[in-house]
Amino acid sequence: MERTFFVALQPSDFRYLKRIRSWMHKDNPFKTDETELNPDLAEQPESESYQQSEHIIRVSSTIDKVVLLPNGRFNRPKIERRLRKSQFVLILLGENTERHPWVYFESFAAQRRLPRFFIRIPYTNSPIPENLKHIKQIAFNPNAIEKLFRIYDENGIRALHSYGFELHEKTNLDDTSPNETTANNHQNEVIN
Repeated sequence: MERTFFVALQPSDFRYLKRIRSWMHKDNPFKTDETELNPDLAEQPESESYQQSEHIIRVSSTIDKVVLLPNGRFNRPKIERRLRKSQFVLILLGENTERHPWVYFESFAAQRRLPRFFIRIPYTNSPIPENLKHIKQIAFNPNAIEKLFRIYDENGIRALHSYGFELHEKTNLDDTSPNETTANNHQNEVIN
C-alpha cells in the first residue's frame, strides 16, 4: 500500500523538507528510492520513497526536480499529477511565506477536496496567509504526520478531510468573528 503526501514550501525552507523526509526514513528503514537529497535544487530527486512493512511512504514537494523547473517556475501538470496521488498536502509556513504562490496549491487541492494542513516552521512568526486561516495547523514533528496517516488508514479520506476542517467548523459556532477565532485557535491548538 502506498502512502503519499505532498509538501508545499519555499526553496529557502529546504532543510525542513529534509527533516520531514528523514523522519520518514528513520521510521521506515528500507529506502526504496536510492536517490539521495542534494541541497542544489536542480539536483532534487523526483520524490523520496520509503518502505515500512506493507506500506511505501512517498514524499513529494514543490522543490523536487521534476516540479521546480531550472528557471524557477513550477511545472503545473507535474504538480497536479502529484497532488492527485497524495492523501493530503502539508504546507510549510515559514518567514515571508505570503510571497509564495500558495494560492495555486491551496485552490487546486480545495477543488479536489484534498485534505490540507499547515505546519509552522519552528521559531518563525510570519502571519498566517488569509487563504490558510481556515486550515488546521499540525505540529512540526513526525507523530503529527503519522497521526494523519492513521486517520486516513482507519477511516478514509473523508475522515481526514473532516479532521482538517474540525477547527473551522467549531469557529462558526462562536460569537466572535471567524478570522479572529481561527487565528486564536491556530495559535492555541496545534495538533500533535
